[in-house]
Amino acid sequence: NLESEVRESIKKHFPPEFLNRIDEFVVFNELTEKDIRKIVTLELRGVPIKKTKSLLDFIVKGGYSKEYGARNVKRFIKSNVSVKVADAILDKQVPKKKGTMYSARVKDGELHIVDTINYEEKLNEPQQCDSPQTSGTE
Repeated sequence: NLESEVRESIKKHFPPEFLNRIDEFVVFNELTEKDIRKIVTLELRGVPIKKTKSLLDFIVKGGYSKEYGARNVKRFIKSNVSVKVADAILDKQVPKKKGTMYSARVKDGELHIVDTINYEEKLNEPQQCDSPQTSGTE
């Protein structure tokens, strides 16, 4: 099994004195695309932007790597989504108004804030992604 393979590999690199101090080895499974999308959706809470399939695809592609997992997702959202919304407001490309949600388009690998949606009556409702459901348990 994978755990015994990891243990054998670690034995080759570390002395027994060090290994004796470790109580347990924890092996993590690789994140699935569904897991990554859930992480992205959670990290987008509080960002007033419509959660579209193209937006989620953009963030998953830019914020996730096999080497570092989803650690960079939050940072990617801040620099590539939140800052873009703020810049669009400051540049008066879109209005700043309470109860406004912004819409974005991905073009040439870059996010562009293109429109606003009044969602004041839906402020407390959870956001739904417009991507198709992959299973009936979501």
